[in-house]
Amino acid sequence: MDPMFAIPKDRKRSSVLRLCLVMGMTALLFILMSDRLGRAAEAVMTAPNL
Repeated sequence: MDPMFAIPKDRKRSSVLRLCLVMGMTALLFILMSDRLGRAAEAVMTAPNL
């Protein structure tokens, strides 16, 4: 195996709870942003043409 891809044995493990929390908050952020962008796109599409 290439030494660049080898995982050091003494590396601190990441917390599963923290990883799940970060992934959940990221998903929530994307959901909230898509809702806001969807409403903005709808407003642009229904605006009268000048």
